[in-house]
Amino acid sequence: MENTKKRLVDKSVEAFIMGIEIYNKPTIKYRIEGFSFFYL
Repeated sequence: MENTKKRLVDKSVEAFIMGIEIYNKPTIKYRIEGFSFFYL
């Protein structure tokens, strides 16, 4: 059970970081949508 919690937290952190990285790239056409997908 503890391993599952850690994996979920790790994946959540990775998704949040990916959302921020996508938002900060000015060359991506749909960056707001990509940010929303990974952030929410």
